[in-house]
Order: sequence, then structure tokens, then C-alpha cells
Amino acid sequence: MGINEEQLQLNRTGFKRLVEQLGVKTGIIYHGQLNKATKFSPETPLGHLHLVRRGTVVIETEDNNSIYISKPTAIFFPRSTPHRIYTKTDPVDTDITCAEINYAIGQNNLLINSFEAVMSIELRRALFLLPLIDLIDREQQTEQLGGATICNQLMNVFVIYMLRHACEEKTQKPGVIALLIHKHFGGLVEQIFADITHPWQIECMAKKCHMSRASFAKQFKQVSGQTPNDFLCHVRIQAAMQGLQQGQTTQFVANQIGYSSVSALNKLFAKYLGTSPKQWLSEQIIQKTH
Repeated sequence: MGINEEQLQLNRTGFKRLVEQLGVKTGIIYHGQLNKATKFSPETPLGHLHLVRRGTVVIETEDNNSIYISKPTAIFFPRSTPHRIYTKTDPVDTDITCAEINYAIGQNNLLINSFEAVMSIELRRALFLLPLIDLIDREQQTEQLGGATICNQLMNVFVIYMLRHACEEKTQKPGVIALLIHKHFGGLVEQIFADITHPWQIECMAKKCHMSRASFAKQFKQVSGQTPNDFLCHVRIQAAMQGLQQGQTTQFVANQIGYSSVSALNKLFAKYLGTSPKQWLSEQIIQKTH
């Protein structure tokens, strides 16, 4: 059974909201020939995006999984995953761009946790990306004013394209994307996103999905990988993170996500993140300065 137009619109709205909270920030760290084996072992939580335009390239992860690339391909590590890249051919025959990816709310978030550790797409299957790659190449080669900033912004767009592609290809794990495209849960999730201050109870959520409490709880966990209450708490945490990043006070943030006190907000962060809102924000600032 296909997704109707109303459900498709819910998916788009939910995805847009998640991407806006995510706050993708990409920085190109290498562009050119792959002259030697390169290790990516980030000390801070960073994702990576590699655009292989030419050459035969091997990517190995710490668990000894290898990805062999012989055609133009984009390889996306949405979370911090130690890996190394090398070529078995003449370096002059290779052309690669490597970028680090940071997220304003950190990598432990609903959207990124919905995807596998590594994703790839052959560029011939995504011809719409070629003009974007051409623009990145042109800015890299001309070295005009603002070129590096333009390239990084273009790579931000590329990352969002990769996330969208993963959603459309249904390559995600149990999580928020699986919920959004689910015929029973998509509408509920969008309502939660739109009104997180509402005192959501499992009976209320089950009723909105026209399901019994027991059936709702069971199916929701199968699709999302967590209980309805845990999911709701993570939605609130993510909204709080966004508010903190925007400079809002902890009291204001607490009220915005449905809590009457900073103490309740502190308990929420302590339970799920093992830290306080202020400490979390300090850690994000430190990571961005390294």
C-alpha cells in the first residue's frame, strides 16, 4: 500500500523539522589525489563525507569491513566511525574530496541515529548531484574570495541530500524516520513535534492511532526501537538542545518543552545524557573550538 499525499506531506514536514534541529555544519579537509593511506579517527564526535570522483579506492573500518569503490561514489559516515582510505592504483588516477561533519545538537540525535553506520551511493544513480559536485570543483580550483565558505555550504547541501536519499531508499534502522513513514504513527509523530508541551500519555497516543494501549506500545517499540515515553523524552531533549544552542535560558527552554522547572529539565538530561543542560552546552562549545 503506497503512501498517500497527506502522509507524504507529514513526512516532508517531519524531515524538515529534524534537519533544522540538526544544524549540519560541514568542513572540507582534503581535495585532490589520494597520495597515501589516510586515517580518520576523530577525537571529537564527527561524521565524514567522501566524494570519490575517480580511481579505485578502499575504505576500511575498525571492525575490518572493507568498501571497494571503482566508480564515482559518495560515502557517508553520519556518526563518528574510525576508518582509513587508501588506493591500490596510481595516486595520479584518483580524485577525492573529504569533509568533516558536525551537528549543532551533537551526533547522538533522533535523525542520525536512524541510519546505518555507513551509507554510499554511486553518483550515476544520483545525477542530480553532479551539478553540485561541479560547483564544488569549480570553487576549489579557482580559489576566489569566499570559495572555501561556498564549498562548505555546498557540502552541507550534499549531506542533506544523502539523508534524504537514505530515507527514500528506506535504508534506515528502527527510529524516527521509520515512524514518520509508518501509516499509523506518522501523523502522531508530527503532532508530537508540533506540540511537545502537551502532556502526552500513552493512552492518548494510542487513541490517536486507533489502537489499544498494549498493541500501540508493542508496535511503536518495534518501529522506533524505543518506548513511546523514551521517544517523547528524546524529542523534548532535542528541542531543548536547539534552544540552548540559540542562547535561551534553561528556565525558558524548560517551559518551551512542557516542564515547569529547571529541576525537571536537569533530571531529563541526567537520565538520558548523564549530564546537565549547562554542561552539555559547554561540551558542545569546547568541541567546536577544537
